[in-house]
Amino acid sequence: METPPQPTHSVAELRSRLKQAGFGEDQIDLFLEEAGETLVAEYIEDFKSFFDALPKDSPNATLHESCWDAFIVQSADFECNLKRRALKLAFLRNHPQFYVKPEINSKMMLRALEAKTNQEARTILEIGLLQASGSILSKGYDSPFLRSDIIVQPILKTLNDYTKKWKPSDYDAPYATLMGL
Repeated sequence: METPPQPTHSVAELRSRLKQAGFGEDQIDLFLEEAGETLVAEYIEDFKSFFDALPKDSPNATLHESCWDAFIVQSADFECNLKRRALKLAFLRNHPQFYVKPEINSKMMLRALEAKTNQEARTILEIGLLQASGSILSKGYDSPFLRSDIIVQPILKTLNDYTKKWKPSDYDAPYATLMGL
């Protein structure tokens, strides 16, 4: 069994870089704990470049938070690309355990961010994942069976052959009957 590669960064370095990227002291520990060092290290530059792109016209220390809040309630006039980045980074910040799931789309991310509680957001995301997997299952169910001539047809032929040989005096039930235990 292979051991996962060791991170090439220290927690102190990550804390410092998160602070530079616009995170408050109280948010750093929580984010590191929820996202994990590897995920934080992978996306920290995205946070920094996003915060650098935000308007600089206010000396207010909570500018980043108010911009994120304004984005979430759709009152900010960000350019489309910045909006998309804000959504992904806000989602990463608030729900890192779901961030790497490819089934989660922008609409689900936004609904989770708008949720009043973490539990409500988690429910939205889990239901969304179930719906995504349900759609995959229905696509598979509705599509043609691949290689049915190799798998299904021989089974049906075998069952057909055995049912032709069935005689009530020799057997209690036809071979084609499926029994449940």
